[in-house]
Amino acid sequence: MELEAAFEDAAKKLDRQLTVKTVKPLPKYDRLGGVSGLLLIPLLIGGYLAAVLLLKATRTAAAPWHVAMLVGYSTVGALLTDLIAGPGIGAYSNSHFWPLLPCFILIAASVSLAAAAFQRLLGPAGTLAVATLFIIVGGSAAGGVGVTLLPDYWQHLGAVFPPQHAITLVRNVIYFNGNNITTPLIVLGLYALGGGIVIGYLGRWRPVKRVGKAAPADASDTTDASDTPATQAAGSKTAVRVLVALAIAAVMQCLFTVNYISSAHEPVATDMPFGATGRSPLLAATQKNLSLKVTQYPNEQAAKDAIDRAEIYGARIPGQTSNTLLVVPTLSDVAPSTWQRTSRSPRRSSGSRSASSSTRHTHWRRRTPSVSWCP
Repeated sequence: MELEAAFEDAAKKLDRQLTVKTVKPLPKYDRLGGVSGLLLIPLLIGGYLAAVLLLKATRTAAAPWHVAMLVGYSTVGALLTDLIAGPGIGAYSNSHFWPLLPCFILIAASVSLAAAAFQRLLGPAGTLAVATLFIIVGGSAAGGVGVTLLPDYWQHLGAVFPPQHAITLVRNVIYFNGNNITTPLIVLGLYALGGGIVIGYLGRWRPVKRVGKAAPADASDTTDASDTPATQAAGSKTAVRVLVALAIAAVMQCLFTVNYISSAHEPVATDMPFGATGRSPLLAATQKNLSLKVTQYPNEQAAKDAIDRAEIYGARIPGQTSNTLLVVPTLSDVAPSTWQRTSRSPRRSSGSRSASSSTRHTHWRRRTPSVSWCP
């Protein structure tokens, strides 16, 4: 952690005692704090796909009833994501199911309605514009690891697009009781409202743009022939295409939710390669909470050589008065924090820890010329 490391380093240089107390600790099911960023992916992709596939199904860039269709899809897609990520996978507690549902609906609606509006205003280029602005640029500036950790220009650029506000909204609802969410609500609401107005107004009062072959006549194109058998049949085919398109978008959104949330929300080591020189009660105690595949080495240098060959994620070097833990951030920046947490002395309280410890943690980089190590 940047903040903790900076203060501990300053305290060490000034020879001052520093006690770190953890407030609002991350739960086990979100130990890296990445759930809010992971939830953004299916909501963002789902809303985008809904707008694109609806355009393909109707060959109509915008029409008044598109607003209702996209809001309806956003509601269903948000409900599916909420069910899968919460009660299904357990990425957050069930008590957050209902508070998060309207947030998910707003995020998906802001993306889908804004995407459809861009398609109406820019024609075929609108799809590319949305993918560039919302997914490539907006996703890069979303700040899943923390907005203030982004470069300054990305912080300001991200504030213009929905992804950054979506992550802030979800995170503050899950961990901060819904505090400080006014700005995200306003920005996302403006995107949804602005997109809906553009779609509804231009679809009703301006000629509806077509993409590809002319679509079968629908209620927005004609009034005199609306009751003819041919028109009714064409309307039924259009409805089927719309339902199929939105179903495909919903399936894709569910797949993104299942795959990303289940794979990354709670990283847990399974037979992680680890080195040791001799037996240690501390290593045995750590293995009760962490799955390690331990390889014994004759001495510390042999363990470091194995690290240089990228064979192990770390090593424990027992000593008479203290233990040395070799960690390899270049191989996995998650593993060192996991070992430090599981091997922490039981005499410490769970909410605080001192800057001193009987275990020395040594960051060891591989001696590979093409790979540089940054602390």
